[in-house]
Amino acid sequence: MAFHLSRLHVLNFRNHREAEVDLCDEVNCFTGPNGTGKTNLLDAVYYLALGKSYFEPVDQHNILHGEELFMVQGSMRTEEGDDAILCSVRRGQRKILSRNRKEYDRLADHVGRYPVVMITPYDGQLVLEGSEIRRRFLDGLIAQFDKAYLEGLIRYNRAMAQRNMLLKQAAERGGLARTACEPWDAQLVAHATAIHAARMAFMEELTPLLVEHYTGISSGPEDVALEYRSALNDSPMAALLDAAWDRDRVAQHTTSGIHKDDLLFTIGGRPLKRFGSQGQQRPSLSP
Repeated sequence: MAFHLSRLHVLNFRNHREAEVDLCDEVNCFTGPNGTGKTNLLDAVYYLALGKSYFEPVDQHNILHGEELFMVQGSMRTEEGDDAILCSVRRGQRKILSRNRKEYDRLADHVGRYPVVMITPYDGQLVLEGSEIRRRFLDGLIAQFDKAYLEGLIRYNRAMAQRNMLLKQAAERGGLARTACEPWDAQLVAHATAIHAARMAFMEELTPLLVEHYTGISSGPEDVALEYRSALNDSPMAALLDAAWDRDRVAQHTTSGIHKDDLLFTIGGRPLKRFGSQGQQRPSLSP
């Protein structure tokens, strides 16, 4: 479904005390000196689409210094009419996200309604930082068009948190029977299998696009590739959990699973992180 953000209003958001802008149907550009909050307005659009900041995961850190709350509002023009989106955060209270004055019970129900892609100078972290950054990037893309994926990811993380709590308690109390973790293992197996399959399918579509895009902007002869690395590529989740049981008890957390997956960018057959130039390490993926 086509949509267009026609108006944006922010109150006490980051460095903006209050700002309101009307947006045209074509390309919109924010201009001005450094430090005036241009990127913060883009982050406000990201909030409206996904209910969270692209830059700061702690919502309350986005409240203007000295204030008690922030509010981001937008008018989204769709084929079915205008949607009024509101996201607000008050110190010490839960976040509120609503559409047409109806508050969401779960923020996950909003994700994917208005797909968004953010490109920033910080995107080099996708190559240079740890695997968590790349998994978050991958999950953020897939979750916007696959509700089942997002739901499975939420349930996987909940089950893993419960399993990790059992492992930690066992270390404190002196022992844990393998069977105590079986209910959580069953959930991890089911959700990990589905998540891994979705990631594999997405990577099969994304990788050729990446190669085509890079070829179109590069004047060099280098071959680029993107590899999805997962222990589930070689073994089922149930086998991984069984093999890692002794290690998990010592570490007091779940050491194997899709939460350890990674993406490897290569250029000329070598890791981009180690051998790529600064220009090559900055991704520019098209939606």
